[in-house]
Amino acid sequence: MKVLCLGEPVLRLSPRPPLMLHQTDQLSMAFAGSEVTVAKSLALQGDDVALASVVSSNTLGERSLMELRRFGVDVSRVQRADCRLGVYYVERGGTVRPDRVLYDRDGTAMRDVGRDDFDWDGLLNGVGSFYFSGVVASITPTLGDVVEDALVASKGRGIRTFCDLNFRRGMITPAAARELWGRLLPYVDVVCGSDEDYVGIWEREGFEGDGDQCAAAADRLMTANGIQSLAMNRRDVDAGGLLSVRGMLLSEKGLFRSRSRDVAPMEQSGCGDAFSASIVHGLLNRWDAQHTLDYAVAHAAYKATVEGELSWADEATIERIVTGDARGSIIR
Repeated sequence: MKVLCLGEPVLRLSPRPPLMLHQTDQLSMAFAGSEVTVAKSLALQGDDVALASVVSSNTLGERSLMELRRFGVDVSRVQRADCRLGVYYVERGGTVRPDRVLYDRDGTAMRDVGRDDFDWDGLLNGVGSFYFSGVVASITPTLGDVVEDALVASKGRGIRTFCDLNFRRGMITPAAARELWGRLLPYVDVVCGSDEDYVGIWEREGFEGDGDQCAAAADRLMTANGIQSLAMNRRDVDAGGLLSVRGMLLSEKGLFRSRSRDVAPMEQSGCGDAFSASIVHGLLNRWDAQHTLDYAVAHAAYKATVEGELSWADEATIERIVTGDARGSIIR
């Protein structure tokens, strides 16, 4: 069955590292967006994926859809509008200089949509799973309502629902995010996110701890909202710049933890999307919980070695990391 992702394609502009925006006179161009990246990743892993959105009818909007078609993502549910395509700027950091992201999303089609612009009776035809993230739900209060409508319609049809919290302080306050997720989570079956997402939204709820304290907070959130599975990824960078990635998955079958995977990172943007896409992929394919988590953590670590938002990894590539078959320096 098809996975339907709700999201907004956006244009990513970035200087070549280690240059800052203050320094560069050239920017590289790519088309991204959290839900769009997940849609591409799921398609690369072999899943049947579609995108629901409203996209600019100009050349940039058409190019963004061409990129999705290139990966085999169904864009027949995407509406077009006379508006601009959203833009964001990514400035890569290093050691003491963090990555920096600047958003320019005013005046885009998704900011102007109303609840009546999405016909969920039609959009959900032939769909078995629905995916969204906190990014699209936080663009405007109306889009939070649109997501709620989609979740209610999905649950009424027995469609499995997935989300990535994707908390962005530049888009929504913690208080507003708690109110939003208080409405949405009772309709969500599987929740993904980073430890920073959980801590940022549910301050002082126990997620700031590690180990048993964090697991207990996750269990309380699941019980309160009827969530079936909750996944969390954590990424830490040491003084030498080495990235450590690990994860936790909580379900009705118990608590599962992954081993830590250490990599020399190229770019961390998109690691959370890789993790979430692989949690979705594993659960859709009915893998056991431990393998699903190990696969998702391996994918997130792999993504950190790839420049840009997308890992470009298929299932076989990720499985080689899980099984330890990717330890050599050259694949021949």
